[in-house]
Amino acid sequence: MEPEVSSFALRRERNSATFLNYLPEELVSSIFLSVIALERWSTPPDAHHHFEAPPAISSLFDITHICHRLRTIAIRLPFLWTTLDSRMTKDLVDLFVQRSAGLPFRVYFRTGRQFPIDTLLPVFSCINVSRIQELFVTMTVNHYYPFLPHNDILLPLSPTLNYLNLVREGFFTLRTRNPEIFRGRQNILVALVFSLKVIPPPRDYFPCLAHLRIAGTKHMDGSGTIDSPDLLRLLANTPSLETLYVIEAEIVWDGMFSVMTTETVRLERLRVLCFYDQRLGAILNTLSCLALNPDVILQLHRIKYLDNTTPQITTLPPLGELTHLEIASEGEHYHIRASGPDSGVWFQFLSDFQVIYAANTSEDVLACMMDKLGPSLRRVHTLRIAMDAHTHLIVSFLRRASPLLPTLHTLLVASENADGMDFAAALGAALVPGEPPLSTPCPTLQKLHIQVYRPIAWHAPIEWMLDERARLGHPIAEVLLSIGCRNEAYPAPAAEYAEMNDVLSWDFKSDPFWLIETPYWPLYPPERDMHWLWGPPKMKWDSLS
Repeated sequence: MEPEVSSFALRRERNSATFLNYLPEELVSSIFLSVIALERWSTPPDAHHHFEAPPAISSLFDITHICHRLRTIAIRLPFLWTTLDSRMTKDLVDLFVQRSAGLPFRVYFRTGRQFPIDTLLPVFSCINVSRIQELFVTMTVNHYYPFLPHNDILLPLSPTLNYLNLVREGFFTLRTRNPEIFRGRQNILVALVFSLKVIPPPRDYFPCLAHLRIAGTKHMDGSGTIDSPDLLRLLANTPSLETLYVIEAEIVWDGMFSVMTTETVRLERLRVLCFYDQRLGAILNTLSCLALNPDVILQLHRIKYLDNTTPQITTLPPLGELTHLEIASEGEHYHIRASGPDSGVWFQFLSDFQVIYAANTSEDVLACMMDKLGPSLRRVHTLRIAMDAHTHLIVSFLRRASPLLPTLHTLLVASENADGMDFAAALGAALVPGEPPLSTPCPTLQKLHIQVYRPIAWHAPIEWMLDERARLGHPIAEVLLSIGCRNEAYPAPAAEYAEMNDVLSWDFKSDPFWLIETPYWPLYPPERDMHWLWGPPKMKWDSLS
């Protein structure tokens, strides 16, 4: 006995001397939360759509057994014990109920052969269901029963459930037969996430729903498609909707569903609308059926336009005043992004490689979008243009956009791999003024920042353009040429050179405007696309104003 006692005393003495015993309790609780957040299941339920996976409950017990003080602190923190899993035993559920001190629960529920859908599990039978406010339902790969767990789980939770997440593992895509979640019962759902592999757009009425996320994968069986009447019906049943995110769920419009005969759906509270991986025609048809407020933020990512003709864009939602505009083109990707104090629009296109270089479709689409955004661009003061080796975008776009930007003050132009001489010639041709009565492109321009990664051996076109603008009364006061990490300052003839901000230091994740997060999920596109959304891969724009 004595060796065991001395071993216990030694372990307790060492634990009491560890630095964790001297940390403030608030910091220790933050460490607990960080450990739990980082510890996820090795295979998330639906990693393709970035849905949240259940935390490993074992990690909570691991950190509470490091030393006596950590265990004491953890037991006194009720919020650590508010996440339940359907695999937990009755004794474990009882322990969490005891330590959670009446706080609301988040429950992860998995259906399958190990957990039949008609069997009431301890996680539901041992607690008051009114405490369950967030529910994650995962239909496992070995579950072939085409119904949601209505009677025992969803229906009792309808009066109190705030957040519901419905996903399915793997590629088995048998959907439920009844597109209703609560079967006509009243609900107070605030956030809803569902995969089209689980259920088509539900027909329930959601009076309190503020955040909606729909996901689908485009398989041949149609599980990733959503019929336009079903989508519009769902939106009509969400009068309080604030954010809508539709990712990889192809909206189907065909001859049976006429846009002209569809009633307009009013979403007066909607502040963010985000489509990801969608055809241009389907987006425009859907937008034409929605009545949105002018302060809405549109994020339309990976828009697919696979035609070699200019799109017939008849309408776009009215937007508020815009102050920043960005145009970028790289390979088959190109986008237009604009923002103002309260509203913004971000069109990101994915086109066919042959189409772009055969017919300059990217420039036609961007110019068409600019024409439709024209009334909202009157106050734009900052324009950023980024492109790959094809410098004709500078000339064609600036010449066409100049009349729409009467207050443009700052222009930033960048190219990662354009030839230096071609770049200089294109920029000079785009901004050179014409003799009266011809107009001067961007007459109010005061700052010009040029960023390239290949040296410009011949600056004559740029210098001649600056001289001509100064001679005709439209000088550019500040000009900065950045070549890789080496800057060359060119003072314009009519004013002194003033140093500008470094355009290489911008981090898109810290953008105060586009960093849109709900209490349940962020509204950013997947990380794999972010390397080019903000210009060519090495271009990190500064939020210069």
